[in-house]
Amino acid sequence: MTEFAKVSMLVIALLFGGHSQIPLKTEANQNIDAYFDNNILAIAKKGKIKEIDYEIGTPIQTILLEKGKPDTTGIMGGSEYYTYGHVIYFVSMGHDHVTSIEVTFPDKSLPSLQEVQAMLDKEKTIEKSELDQRMFLVFELEKYTLYIESTNEHAQVDTLFLKRE
Repeated sequence: MTEFAKVSMLVIALLFGGHSQIPLKTEANQNIDAYFDNNILAIAKKGKIKEIDYEIGTPIQTILLEKGKPDTTGIMGGSEYYTYGHVIYFVSMGHDHVTSIEVTFPDKSLPSLQEVQAMLDKEKTIEKSELDQRMFLVFELEKYTLYIESTNEHAQVDTLFLKRE
């Protein structure tokens, strides 16, 4: 298993740790149950994504010193970004701290957007992006906004995006 695959599986297992019918395999070939639990909103309300090393507000220099050189860096939409595996830390231009975090999940053993909607808020409407036609749920959480994204409402969640308002 490549280092990239190991990190991917670990991020997924840690982010969605808990109990479910969706088993994930680790390098040691052990089953780890993972699911989207309702704690995701309480954690996001604090500027965090479950089991991701750093939260919104962390100085980017802290991340660079502790994690080393990012896999990729660049500028997108008025922010610098720093990618470590499937986690992207964004820093708005003129700032020195993380202003948003994106986590992507290449593993498709996660719940669908409709299943997440049913678990977290049945009244929440699944929205469609006019830009790229992706589907998402939006949770406005005081100082932060959490986007849970997928290619369509029946497809597995593939992206979490948390930003500071």
